[in-house]
Amino acid sequence: MTGAASVAFTLKPGEISGPVDSGNSGAVLSVLDRQAPTDADFAAKKDQIREGLNRQKQSEVFGLFVANLHDSMQKSGKIKINQKQLDLLTKARSEEE
Repeated sequence: MTGAASVAFTLKPGEISGPVDSGNSGAVLSVLDRQAPTDADFAAKKDQIREGLNRQKQSEVFGLFVANLHDSMQKSGKIKINQKQLDLLTKARSEEE
């Protein structure tokens, strides 16, 4: 967990966090038990954890690349957004929901 919810890792069993804002909603965390992995568990899953973290980082980097590329192409005029059409599409979609 990252962001405000990472406070869960600093709490001791029995402690309750303050309000945690998660965007559209909020939560209060209570730690019931805390278990550290054994050395054998960590060794067995170390490669799997590393691969998962690498995939997550690659996804974040690619997302940033695409966002920056989109912004630079929009600023240079290579991409043009039809704001009226976009507003119509998003309005129609929000009415469906």
